[in-house]
Amino acid sequence: MFELYLLRPDTVNELENPMIQNILPRYVKVVKDQTVANFILTKYIEFKPISKNLWDTHSKLMKKFYEVRKKIDEGKIKLNDLKKPRLSLLDLKIMLTEQIMKSCELCERKCHINRIENEKGYCKVGKECVISSEFIHVGEEAHITPSHTVFFMGCTLHCQFCQNWSISQWFESGYEVEPEKLALRIETRRKEGARNLNLVGGEPTPSLLCILKTLKFCEVNIPVIWNSNFYMSEKTMNILDGIVDMHLSDFKYGNNE
Repeated sequence: MFELYLLRPDTVNELENPMIQNILPRYVKVVKDQTVANFILTKYIEFKPISKNLWDTHSKLMKKFYEVRKKIDEGKIKLNDLKKPRLSLLDLKIMLTEQIMKSCELCERKCHINRIENEKGYCKVGKECVISSEFIHVGEEAHITPSHTVFFMGCTLHCQFCQNWSISQWFESGYEVEPEKLALRIETRRKEGARNLNLVGGEPTPSLLCILKTLKFCEVNIPVIWNSNFYMSEKTMNILDGIVDMHLSDFKYGNNE
């Protein structure tokens, strides 16, 4: 970790920056292990599959999530006071993502192909988790660095100015990684000094299912950054609610509004 900070000495005290603490108070606390990352807490919110309307159940459990998180942040309860249920809010999010992918509309392309059967649409991402690389990155903003950055293959856009074009447009093949093994890498990188888990690419949106399954295996407390072009559907945004600790939006295009 010392060597990482030698490369970027400006990052050493950045979390003590009053502006960063004011804008990103919860992120700073999760980095310092003073509170719990969102995805960790979702594992403690019980999901009872008693209703056929999973989205309605999700909406109700998200209200519960924020109620519990508020109590934890205020020091009224501790995570250890909670018990892990057999099925959790995170399991529900995985189920909903699988449901979406059967006629995929994770992004606004809405290809409606069955990615659970490994059909591939615009992004060319199938069912399996395929990444280009993962490492501790020291080139991000000071409050993010050092960052465990995972570069997912494929993208929902074809920007001609893309700096990661070989990843986003599949000019390299990438490699498959099992969620359980990726979770172990996340835990290792956290011990090595990573402040966060930075999900990027390409674009992380097509790999949402893989990411959720990875976080299910991951037990280390680490904030999750969604580093995205944000060309995603409202359903995907609802799934990410309660998973992501910081959104790093890399907007490319838009209308006059």
